[in-house]
Amino acid sequence: MTALPVEEPPPPPLLVPARRELTRFGWIWTAIGAALLAVALATGSAAELDTGALTLILVLLGLSLGCVLGALLLARRTGPDILYYRILDRAPPPPPVPHETSASTTRRVVAPAITLVIALLVAAFIGAAMALVLGGQPRDQIGEDLAGGTLLTAAGWTLTCGAAGLRLASYFARWERLREAQVLCRPLKAGTMRPVYWVEMKETGT
Repeated sequence: MTALPVEEPPPPPLLVPARRELTRFGWIWTAIGAALLAVALATGSAAELDTGALTLILVLLGLSLGCVLGALLLARRTGPDILYYRILDRAPPPPPVPHETSASTTRRVVAPAITLVIALLVAAFIGAAMALVLGGQPRDQIGEDLAGGTLLTAAGWTLTCGAAGLRLASYFARWERLREAQVLCRPLKAGTMRPVYWVEMKETGT
C-alpha cells in the first residue's frame, strides 16, 4: 500500500517579527498597569484599605504571581530561554509572504492588549472579593475595600504581563544576536512555546 502524500499547511498571509510584537505588548501592559496603580493612589481607594484588607490583597497577588515571577524573571540556566532556543534553532526559513510594518504591529496589538486588561479587571474584582470574604473582613467594609483591592490586583497582574512580554522579547533578542537572524511568526503567536516560528537570516555586507 502506497502512503498518501502529506499536505503541508498553507503559508500565512502575513508574518510579524516576534520580538517586535512581544515588545509592543510588554510596553502597553506596563503603561496600563502603571495607570491603574496611579488611579488607585489618586482616587484614594488604595488608601482606604486597612492593614487587614491590604494584607489579604498582597497575599492574593503573592499567591497568584509568585511562581510566574520566579520562572520568568529569575530562571537563568535551565529557564524558558533555553526552551525557546531549542525551538528557534529548528525553525525553518520563512515562506515568501509580506512582513508586517512596525506601525501596523503597534496598531494591531492595542485592541487585544486592552481586552486582556479588561479580563484581568473582572478577574481581579472576583479575586479581591473572594480574598476579602475568606479573609474574614467585616461584610460592611468589603464594599469600601473592593475598589482599591480590584485596582491594586489588576495593576499587579497587568504589570506582570508587561514584564513577562518584555522578558520574552529579551530571550528572542539575545537569540537573534547570537544567530544573526530574525524570528518571524503569525500575528498574535509571539511567545508561544511551540514550533510556530520561522527564522530569516540577516543579510551581511561584504
